[in-house]
Amino acid sequence: MLRPCTPLLKLGLLCLLIICSEPFLPRCAACTRDDRTALLDIRVYFFHQDADSNQPDWSSRDCCRWDGVTCNSRTGRVTGLDLGNFPPYTPSLLNATLFLPLQELRNLSLRGNLVKGCIPGADVCNMASLQELHLCNNFLSGELPRCMQNLTSLKILDLSNNHLKVKFPSVIFSSLTSLVKLSLSNNDLEGLMFPTSSGNNFQMGMENQAAVLSARLQVLVLRNCNLNGNSSVIRSLLLHQHALYFVDISNNNQTGSFPSWLIENNVNLSYLLLRGNSFSGPLLLPSKAHINLAVLDASCNSLHKLPTEINITFPNLQFLNLSANSFQGVFPSALSYMALESLDLSCNNFSDNIGATLVTNVAYIHLSENQFNGTFPFPLSLKTSIYSMDLRGNQFSGTLPSRMFKAFPVLKVLLLERNKFEGMIPNDICHLKYLRLLDLSHNKLSGQLPSCLSNMGLDADLFDFDYQNSNCSGAQFEFERGSYVEIPYIFEAEPDQEEFMTKSRQDNYKGKILNYMSGLDFSSNQLIGSIPQSIGDMKWLRALNFSDNYLDGSIPKSFSNLSYLESLDLSYNKLTGKIPPELVALFSLEVFSVAYNNLSGPTPGTKGQFSTFDPSSYEGNPYLCGPPLSKSCTMVPSIPQPEEHGEEDDDKVGDIVLFGCSALFYVVGFWTSLSMLYFKTSWRWSWFSAVDRFVW
Repeated sequence: MLRPCTPLLKLGLLCLLIICSEPFLPRCAACTRDDRTALLDIRVYFFHQDADSNQPDWSSRDCCRWDGVTCNSRTGRVTGLDLGNFPPYTPSLLNATLFLPLQELRNLSLRGNLVKGCIPGADVCNMASLQELHLCNNFLSGELPRCMQNLTSLKILDLSNNHLKVKFPSVIFSSLTSLVKLSLSNNDLEGLMFPTSSGNNFQMGMENQAAVLSARLQVLVLRNCNLNGNSSVIRSLLLHQHALYFVDISNNNQTGSFPSWLIENNVNLSYLLLRGNSFSGPLLLPSKAHINLAVLDASCNSLHKLPTEINITFPNLQFLNLSANSFQGVFPSALSYMALESLDLSCNNFSDNIGATLVTNVAYIHLSENQFNGTFPFPLSLKTSIYSMDLRGNQFSGTLPSRMFKAFPVLKVLLLERNKFEGMIPNDICHLKYLRLLDLSHNKLSGQLPSCLSNMGLDADLFDFDYQNSNCSGAQFEFERGSYVEIPYIFEAEPDQEEFMTKSRQDNYKGKILNYMSGLDFSSNQLIGSIPQSIGDMKWLRALNFSDNYLDGSIPKSFSNLSYLESLDLSYNKLTGKIPPELVALFSLEVFSVAYNNLSGPTPGTKGQFSTFDPSSYEGNPYLCGPPLSKSCTMVPSIPQPEEHGEEDDDKVGDIVLFGCSALFYVVGFWTSLSMLYFKTSWRWSWFSAVDRFVW
């Protein structure tokens, strides 16, 4: 018979089980005392007591749980430190000595931490375990330490957006054999050097053309480098690269033909940015299909022929930007068979009607500044989840199709400026509940403003694109578990920018700013009637332009509810009455004009933002008074009223008409009677007989 286990025996068995299973349990060791002390010293150096709201949360006992800190789960040693999300308020020198106690530090990011001065080579070069170094968006200057060639474990080096001015010896990069990403954009580099990255101002010596890059290099950005238009330099640098995934050689004034060899040599190439060069001739395609290319930006070049087989060569292309080239002719039908999400053919010479050939899957379509004509391009198969459509500066005509506004329920941007659209604005436009920007200016639209305009944008604050946070110089795509490559021109969710006109300036709203920018522009049309009061309910508006129309009535007092409004232009209309004094509540207003209307009474004066507007905002209204105008409200003559003798004048006219008609009837009747008596003998004898009987 088994004897029951005693409590002491149970406890012993439990301890034995824990001891035996310990090697198989994951250990989450707390950070070491040395690393904790080093991190606290870093905090004291970079942050100040008066910047509590901007400091990382380092209140836990275990520094491995602190914001921006990553540790080895077994040793507890700090392996990663990212302070990029916590920029201090004041610049400081890069004191790399502070990081030396972190002996296992592999990833260091101080992007945007206002670091200044030179890169201290003696300390940085001793951080031999570094695999990622992010120092972008700072104020670093001076030369790149030659000893950085010793950082042979370095995979990612990002020194972009600084003030570095150095001559790079090629030995630095040739020694970094593990390098997969190089980013040195927006510096001031010069000399005879090995290839660096974008935004720099340097000249690459021909004797360094034989230097090779790391065979592992996947991301290379050579944007804004002063390469003097020498295409052979680029070719010699990249001809033997076969692992490239992302390449940007934009804005270098490169000449010659389209570098199709770059696509052929790198089967994994997914992003190719060639913007702002001088490539000419046809858009040459590789000899065989390239299934990995997803983004191609060859805008701002001199290319002039689009191959008809582009859909076969790039079957998975999602973003295509060929704007500002010399393409011409009809809309390329090959694009209709591609799975494009974003298409930009603006600023070319395409022409003809595109309704039947428009890309049906595209979500962002930009065809502005061409010669397209015909009615609004609206094929039945067009994707209903289109977000942005820019058709400005073309020759489209006819009316705006009502069904379009119902078919595109999530349309966010619609720009139709400078076309030949006519007719009334359909009420169905009010179905655009996610709208951000609407530009119908410089057309021939007529009729009244739809009273339901306030329904537009009702859900705008609930709608957002799936953006990622900006790293250093653009939108990002994930790369190697948390690191990012930069997409400076084509965003993951949408093209680079939209433009919107206000009265005094043209604003470019880039990237995610577009999600917080909104405006309506109906200027330079033939609209009549009054401005709907309900527009004051569109509290999300930032720009409103109704200028150069025939609108009448008063300025709605409800405009005072547009608390985010930055620009209001009502000039060149027929508005009457007073300027609502309630408008002084618009504290965000920067542009204001009611010029050339029939307004009267006092201006809003110098209250609030109205103290910043000069007299030109009110000119053309002779009966306005008060500052900033020179006319005092006590001296301005009243608006002339019509005289009160209108009824008396009407009576006189009536008497004249009655007298004239009576005289006319008398004369006509008298002479008609005499004529009848003269020509009709029987009537004459009857007349005289009747007179005799009456007399006698």
